[in-house]
Amino acid sequence: MEILTNCPICKSKHIFYKSTIVDHSISGEKFDLFECKQCEFLFTNPRPDKIEINSYYASENYISHSDKLKNPIDLLYKTARYLMLRKKRKLLEKHTHKGNLLDIGCGTGHFLEHCKENGWNVTGIETDDKTRNNTQKRKKLDIFKSIFEISDDKIFNAITLWHVLEHIHDIDTTMEFIYKHLSDKGTLFIALPNRDSYDALYYGEYWAGYDVPRHLYHFSDKNIMNYLSKYKLNITEKIPMPLDAYYVSILSYSYKYGKKSYIKSFYHAYISNKKALKNNKNYSSNIFVVQK
Repeated sequence: MEILTNCPICKSKHIFYKSTIVDHSISGEKFDLFECKQCEFLFTNPRPDKIEINSYYASENYISHSDKLKNPIDLLYKTARYLMLRKKRKLLEKHTHKGNLLDIGCGTGHFLEHCKENGWNVTGIETDDKTRNNTQKRKKLDIFKSIFEISDDKIFNAITLWHVLEHIHDIDTTMEFIYKHLSDKGTLFIALPNRDSYDALYYGEYWAGYDVPRHLYHFSDKNIMNYLSKYKLNITEKIPMPLDAYYVSILSYSYKYGKKSYIKSFYHAYISNKKALKNNKNYSSNIFVVQK
């Protein structure tokens, strides 16, 4: 396990224990969250290193890698993903010119495939060997294991991290790469779970958005804005992902109460989205549109 002695965002040494969260989805192990006194950033600490973390993804329960349909929750996830594919592509085309796209953490490649079919030149990054190899074989896409395999002179019109930034160990190295390879008129799109959302506050330690230890970082809007400013990147728009609240609430309810209730889960998701309308778009997840 890696033990962090500094805040991974502002590098302050003034960090303190905040709470303990259980990995409900795979291992059942407990992981501590620490908070930075200076910038209020929340992060998993200690955390598995780059090698150890692989075992926490190695489960068919982790649907973004396995892509198998085993229960109603998986069906909901895949339905939401299908509905979001066109919406995400349209979002890209609203904010930047169609051209080269890099999807970091592309998983099973559905978004890349959809964009390729609609005229984008697509490249993916996927660190999980099994997922990457299966996706390359089935979808005939250019997918690399690491950003370090991308040519130094390759420039992208759009770079996307759909619920990926919170998983990346070398977050600073990744942001430096993004700044270098994003065209001057290009756009970065980052989707993140929001620890200030109503559903996060309601479910507390059982909130599925924590997803320890796979989620190394737990961003608030303030955190992501401050972090991106370090790299002279500016958030130009925040776009809600209201469907995420339903999927997250189903999981969170089952973690908290030990049983599923779709009616009660959907009710809390609805309340979360309703409150977000009046509270600075504090949805369960948001997409941040970012430019130089």
